[in-house]
Amino acid sequence: MSADESRLLRRARRNDSEAWSQIYDLYYPRIYAFMLARIRDGMLAEDLAADVFVNALRGIDTYEERGLAFIAWLYRIAHNRLIDHYRRNGRTEADSFDEMDESGDRLDDPAITTNGGLDLERIDLQQAVGRLSAEQQQVVQLRFLEGMTSEQVAAAMSKTVAAVKIMQHRALKVLKKSLHQPSNT
Repeated sequence: MSADESRLLRRARRNDSEAWSQIYDLYYPRIYAFMLARIRDGMLAEDLAADVFVNALRGIDTYEERGLAFIAWLYRIAHNRLIDHYRRNGRTEADSFDEMDESGDRLDDPAITTNGGLDLERIDLQQAVGRLSAEQQQVVQLRFLEGMTSEQVAAAMSKTVAAVKIMQHRALKVLKKSLHQPSNT
């Protein structure tokens, strides 16, 4: 954790609204992207991401600096909020793929209706990622899209570093196999 981030968190613990505004501005886009990748509903992703910051505000006194980036704690809150959402609504992350047509396009995706479809590489990648378990998807997103270290991912997911590395290895193996299969066209 950087010295600037530590100072910002000390201010946030004192309920400094400017500090919370900075935290929100810094981390909201990443938490929103995390939620959107899981539920594929922009408005719901916005609501759930906002909930993460409400929960962070309520729980800031329980946050312990352990040398990891603050974002790891926020991802842990986001993961828990997502689980709560699925439990309340009786859905799973896999359900978000149920509303896709046979090509992998979401039936309600505005990009489909306005652009006439997505490019094939994006569809192939989306389908390949859809074959991963929820935890594997989370590892891939945090490691490669967010650039977190294995240690940070482990903290965010409440897993050991070894478990994260195993999930990452298995996920990449599935992605490689999925992306190298000949298409059925």
